[in-house]
Amino acid sequence: MEAIFEQHSEELSELLTCQKVFIEELLESGSTWETAMKLLEKQNETFGKPVVVKEITFKNGQVGKYYDWKTEE
Repeated sequence: MEAIFEQHSEELSELLTCQKVFIEELLESGSTWETAMKLLEKQNETFGKPVVVKEITFKNGQVGKYYDWKTEE
């Protein structure tokens, strides 16, 4: 998978972390790069670009913020 990331490093550099994780999970489950990018495009069409800042609290009490897709909760 590292070889795929190196091959597509320019495209990956333009993605937010949640989009990279989305692609990584698809690749780990056996998807091709092309299919993963098509699914990311559909994800963005369905939910819009990741624009919601969410917070996560770690076990040590630190709070982290990250971008995610806006979904109904």
